[in-house]
Amino acid sequence: MFLLFLILWLLVNRLLPASAKTIVNWQAKFFQTSSQIFKAVSLMEENDKLREKLAAINVDYSRLNSLATENDYLKKELNFLDNSDYHYQSALVIARLPFNQQQIIINAGAASGLRAGLAVTFNQGVMIGKIIKVEENSAVVSLLTENNSQLAVTTAALSGTNGLLKSRTGLNVFMELIPQDKNVAVGEMVITSGLEKDIPRGLAVGKISQVESGAGQIFKSAKVDPPFDYDSILWVTVIKS
Repeated sequence: MFLLFLILWLLVNRLLPASAKTIVNWQAKFFQTSSQIFKAVSLMEENDKLREKLAAINVDYSRLNSLATENDYLKKELNFLDNSDYHYQSALVIARLPFNQQQIIINAGAASGLRAGLAVTFNQGVMIGKIIKVEENSAVVSLLTENNSQLAVTTAALSGTNGLLKSRTGLNVFMELIPQDKNVAVGEMVITSGLEKDIPRGLAVGKISQVESGAGQIFKSAKVDPPFDYDSILWVTVIKS
C-alpha cells in the first residue's frame, strides 16, 4: 500500500504540468475549507439549540420560583386576614399609569364593593395607599409616595403622637405637624390613627428613620421609611371595613 502511494505521488509530481498540480492542490484546499466551514456551521446550530433549551429551563425555573413565592405570600396574607376583623378584598396589580408611577391599577372595583377612600395594604396589613377612582371591575390606587398624598397617622406607642403623613417629591414620606413638645424617636413604628374616614386604626405604615426639628418652629417632622419597595408589589388587599 505504501509503495503504491509513493508511485502515484511521483507520477503526479513528474507527469502532471504545474497548472494541473495547482488545480489538484486548490481542489484539496477547497474541500478541506468546505469541510471546516460545514463543521463550524453545525457547531453554531448545535450551540443555538443548546442556548434555546437552557433559556427554556431558566424561564421554567424562574416561573416556578415566582409561583412558589406568590403562594407563600398569599398563604401568609390569608392567615393574617383570617385572624383580623377586617372585611377585605384581594386584588392583583395589573398596571401602573405610564405618566404617574405613583398610581397603580388593580383588578377589582365597584362590583367587588370597592369605593374611593378605602385603604389598600400589602404584606399583612402595611398600608401603601388609598383608592381614588373606581370602575366596575378595576380601581386606581394612589400610593402614599404620590405628591399631595395625605394620611392621618400616629406612633404605635400607647401614648402615641398624632401627625399627618405627606409625600415629598414623590419619593419619600414624612410625618408632619408633630408638636415640638412631643417625643418621637428613630425606630418608632408609625401606624394609621383611625381619625380618617374609612381608614381603620393600626395599619402599619413604616418606621421613623430621621427626625427634623428647627429652632423657633411650632412643629417638627419625621421621615418614615416603608418596610419594602413599592415597586415590588404584585398583590394587594383592600380593607373594606
